[in-house]
Amino acid sequence: LIAANYLAKHLLSTLKASTGTLMGVLDLGGSSTQIAAPPALLSGEALSSKLGEDDTFVRSFLNLGMERMRQRTFDRFVSSASGLQQARRAVPNPCSFYGYSPDGEDWRGVGDSKACEAAVAALLQEERNTCQQKVLAATAAADECLSSDPLEVPKGLTDKPRFFLISGYMYVTDFAGWLV
Repeated sequence: LIAANYLAKHLLSTLKASTGTLMGVLDLGGSSTQIAAPPALLSGEALSSKLGEDDTFVRSFLNLGMERMRQRTFDRFVSSASGLQQARRAVPNPCSFYGYSPDGEDWRGVGDSKACEAAVAALLQEERNTCQQKVLAATAAADECLSSDPLEVPKGLTDKPRFFLISGYMYVTDFAGWLV
């Protein structure tokens, strides 16, 4: 959060706001996903006094990163397939390009985006349910769980929060760049 805003020239080296608008950060990592929403700061105001949880929103979702979710989804296809499909290394994988079958994997891409979306949604729902069970057993805090409700983040001084999208988001936008 600090580095991104410093590099974007929203913060000075003294950690005082150079503008009245700080940007949040959404980090789609390999193993986890993080969100950091900055506090409301006026131009010239010091950031250091507003880095506590009363003013700055930071949350991490472990095991919900891009690569971890991809692997969990693909593993689910294989584990729920028949023994014959596994033995033939022909488990249908709707989340991969049609015909793609990397060496050493038991699946083969069938390129069905609707089935892929349904599989990922089911896996996320399972994650929610598992986390809620941990909350009931007092082994996890409720704010550690992924909710199906929108995540309320501070809006700062503007009516809409603004975010830098980093890590995995870069790959998506780079890939989609050929569309524009």
